[in-house]
Amino acid sequence: MKKRTKSWSFRKILTRTFVSLVGTGIALVLYLGTSGFPDWLLLDLLQKVDTGPFALETSKLKLDFAGGLVFADAQIYRKGVIGPPAVRADRIDVTIDPFMMMRGKSFIRGIRVENGEVYTGMILGPEEDRAPLSDLNMSYNVLLENCVVDGVSVAVFSADIECEGSFIRVYNMLARLSLDESAGTFRGVVCFDDIKRELTGQLETHFDPHYILSYLQQKEKLKYLATLISRFNFTKSKPRCSIDFTKLMDENGAFFLTGKVWLSDCQYRHVEILRADGSVEIELSKDNAYVRVDPLFVIRQEGNVRGGLTADFRQHSVGFNGVSTMKPMDVMKMVGVYRESLMHNWRFEGSSKVEAHGIIDYRDINKHEMDLSFDGRSVGVGSFVVDECSFEMKMTDRNIVLSSFAGRVCNGDFEGNLGFVLPGEVVTNTSYKVDMNIRNIDATKVLALLTSNDVSVIEGELYCNVSIEGILGAGNGTKAKGKGILGIKEGKIFSLPVFGELSSMMRKAIPGLNFVLSQSDMKVLFAVADGKIHADEIQVNGDILSLLGQGDYYLDRRLDFDVQLKLMKAHTVGGKLIRVITYPISKLFEFKLTGTRDNPEWYPVNFSSDLLERIGLKKKSSEKSKPAVKKEEPSGESAK
Repeated sequence: MKKRTKSWSFRKILTRTFVSLVGTGIALVLYLGTSGFPDWLLLDLLQKVDTGPFALETSKLKLDFAGGLVFADAQIYRKGVIGPPAVRADRIDVTIDPFMMMRGKSFIRGIRVENGEVYTGMILGPEEDRAPLSDLNMSYNVLLENCVVDGVSVAVFSADIECEGSFIRVYNMLARLSLDESAGTFRGVVCFDDIKRELTGQLETHFDPHYILSYLQQKEKLKYLATLISRFNFTKSKPRCSIDFTKLMDENGAFFLTGKVWLSDCQYRHVEILRADGSVEIELSKDNAYVRVDPLFVIRQEGNVRGGLTADFRQHSVGFNGVSTMKPMDVMKMVGVYRESLMHNWRFEGSSKVEAHGIIDYRDINKHEMDLSFDGRSVGVGSFVVDECSFEMKMTDRNIVLSSFAGRVCNGDFEGNLGFVLPGEVVTNTSYKVDMNIRNIDATKVLALLTSNDVSVIEGELYCNVSIEGILGAGNGTKAKGKGILGIKEGKIFSLPVFGELSSMMRKAIPGLNFVLSQSDMKVLFAVADGKIHADEIQVNGDILSLLGQGDYYLDRRLDFDVQLKLMKAHTVGGKLIRVITYPISKLFEFKLTGTRDNPEWYPVNFSSDLLERIGLKKKSSEKSKPAVKKEEPSGESAK
């Protein structure tokens, strides 16, 4: 009986002890989960944890009932690295494996950081004075929520991490810059070798790189990449990239990247792009700083570009090659060679094809080198547009030469050469030189392009051979110099607006003259200088009536010409005979042309004003000075 009593008492004591221990354990867990670890226990725990390359500081530590630890207001430092914490967060949850802890092995299974800041440079540490990663051997999952990583806001970041000595591998990586993925995502694998100080990765991205622009601008080696990205606008659609990169974490911080890029519905230098893709190579190192996209394919509504380019940020230049059927103006803007002062009057209204290769230097125009061929339709300057145009262009420093310049306009042809010298430090305006030959052009059509007057009855074919040079810009027209020949074959020359008053005089003097004025040829030898066009010889040859003249046309549109009318053509036998017979009265057909191009004034040199008034070739003075009498409107009873 006593044995039974003793046995029962022992079991009772054991049970009570076990219950007490369990109760104490539960109470302790509840206490640690609600109130947190006491300071003395927290300090002792942190000292035991801080044996690796990282040190942890926290204001409070609680036990997570789900099997982990909760650090409040926590900071993680890389030992030996002076500066801000590598990680700072309002809350860090650490999931642990207690069985692995009891076995003395790596027991961390997951880390969750909430409302924190992460600095990868402080995690990786500088080349010297950092604690080595050789003792770090563990695998765990990381989850960041509402954090800022190197100045970039990240809504969610998750990854699996493996640490084996000095080698860290981050895989199954997924980052969302916003909760709804509207800002974009990227995923991939990143590895870091602490001995080689080398960061490598393979990424698939689909986000607007402007989100990381501030980060790139802070890095000396990456600021060039930031400059390139800033020229894009991705508000409509985010670019996709598949890239491999290497970043050396030494004092030079070299960066290498290769991959492919796909763009859609974006802008580059304010030029709309429907779609673009290309292979990208980037090197930002001690010796080089460039971005190469080759091959490159760009699509717009009117055409496309196929080729490649290399932006050398250290040399401040862009090398390019390719074939384009896009609008030339937009291609020039994208390359960065468009100059509003030079191109604002040019028009490219039809299809065009451009093949080009060369180097454009953004700081020193004297280093420009470019070869280009152009073939286009409906090309012009101002209101003057030609049907077809083609040329070969060579640009060396400030000199631009357009050779084999040819095309069609108004049913005729033109060919020639053009040269330009762009402004420099001393010269502030663009100079030009033009040699052009024009033939078989419909005079009616070309004059309609050049003047607002009605020229529908001119007819004939126009030809011109001109050589002229000068300086572009307002007020520089007077500096133009040159010479040439201008003519019209089988046209109604006397129907030109400038001959209007003369033709009217001759019709009054010789009734029925309309027929003999109908067809004639014109030829003008001229020179350009001193702000005027001087015509040494003007010939208008008709079957019955011809004209000889010389004089000046000023750039302010003033006219000053001496003109003599003659009967028949000079080069025919009959014409020469008639001119000999009528020579005594030929002085009666000498005229003076003055006024302006829009308001020409003709008058016979050897006729008195009284005689001109009597025969009706000039209005009487009294009629000119007589004021117009306004007819009064009837009113009152008379109106009724």
